[in-house]
Amino acid sequence: MALAFCILAVTASAAWAATCDTCDENFSKESGSGPYLITSAADLAKLRDCVNGDSTATPAVVPNPHNNVEFKLAPPAPATSITLTGQWMPIGYWRSDTDKAPFNGTFDGDHKTISGLNVLNEGAATNNSSLGLFGYVGEDGEVKNLRVQGTVVRINVDDTTGIGGIVGRNDGTVQGCSFSGAVQGPYYVGGVVGNNSGTVSECFNAGDIIGNRANGSSVGGVVGHNGNADQPGSAGKVLKCYNTGDITNTGSSTGGVVGRNFGSSKVEECYNTGHVAGPQFVGGVVGSNFSTGTEVKNCYNTGNVTRHATVNDSTTSASRGGVVGGNAGTVLYSYSHCEIVGIFNVGGVVGWNVRANYAGKVENCVSLTWMVNGNGPADGETVPSVLTNVGRVVGRNFSTGGSPVYGTLANNKARADMELRIRGVNHAGDMDPEEVKHDKRHGADVKTDESEEGADSLGDVFDGWAALVGEDSNSISKSLMV
Repeated sequence: MALAFCILAVTASAAWAATCDTCDENFSKESGSGPYLITSAADLAKLRDCVNGDSTATPAVVPNPHNNVEFKLAPPAPATSITLTGQWMPIGYWRSDTDKAPFNGTFDGDHKTISGLNVLNEGAATNNSSLGLFGYVGEDGEVKNLRVQGTVVRINVDDTTGIGGIVGRNDGTVQGCSFSGAVQGPYYVGGVVGNNSGTVSECFNAGDIIGNRANGSSVGGVVGHNGNADQPGSAGKVLKCYNTGDITNTGSSTGGVVGRNFGSSKVEECYNTGHVAGPQFVGGVVGSNFSTGTEVKNCYNTGNVTRHATVNDSTTSASRGGVVGGNAGTVLYSYSHCEIVGIFNVGGVVGWNVRANYAGKVENCVSLTWMVNGNGPADGETVPSVLTNVGRVVGRNFSTGGSPVYGTLANNKARADMELRIRGVNHAGDMDPEEVKHDKRHGADVKTDESEEGADSLGDVFDGWAALVGEDSNSISKSLMV
């Protein structure tokens, strides 16, 4: 393995007073060919200063991405964690496409913990718009097997490219990581990764995630924005991840796992159990799946999806769904089992299945939600007109801009005893019988008992889950019948 050269200058952020020529002189090693060991907070700061460089030093310190260099978190036994003190400056940064310092090595947390993370960036714009333990992980970078506890907050700053509990902006790989604590910011806010165009897999968040800007967007339990907004066509992947924390956003695109799925990005085999609340495009798994190439597959949600406690959301684009809030891509083999509360475009699986002239697709999904609650209609509207925007599977399946555009629905089902409430009154009996079909908004009826008949009726939908959880589809179906 080639050695990475990291000439360092002494700065106020470095607690050590030394200048090194190679990583060998900065870090101990596990063995002759093993990874460099991060044994303390001071070691982590050394790595950070080497990656970021220092253009103000004399002579200037050039950022070093540590290509192909491996690091391992190794607090002295019997300790299983290291604790940071004071405010933390992230490892790596992204200021612009031409001004960035990625981490392109491998950081193996070895299933140990970094606690005491405290990143606070308040007020005017500063020199790093990507915040987390790591600010920017490049295309060849990897962070794995790491647990992080702490707080990452950004307030009153617009130039944000990612705010995450572990990684602000990821173009590489984040695998097997978890975060607990709190993350707050205006745009691209996630419990593990803020802005992702790489791969995030087998990660989870147990912290509270907050979007704090009324015109902000993309707030998710694990990933805020999947598919970098400034890289059209980028394809982020979020695989086998889950969230248990509460997600609250005052802006758009709020999801239990991913806030916004963009470009040709994928969210697969993920689930959420936390409460998700926001004013516009709110989903139990993904807030907005808003590109024709995006896909949400084999996902489920059991956390309630509701309105924000204080933000007015009485617009026709509010859109809340048990799995996806707004969809112009594809949603497959997914289900919800929760309570959903909104005004317009409220659905058991998807709130609104069309965006502008782009029609979404919802297939082989099941809504086991016990109640879809549309708090309308507005004064002067009739209940039947509002039921065009409240559905057991999809709330709204058309767009009225220009020529009407309709989404595609196929082989979807919903519990037969679900309540469709309008201003607290159950209007399920007012459903158009023609809409209670597998290719319509309300889906075909499915029994909600544990009989073989009830299980068989879901078997064709949940066959894909057998390999995922190691059980036959009938067992899975029965476990959902509650």
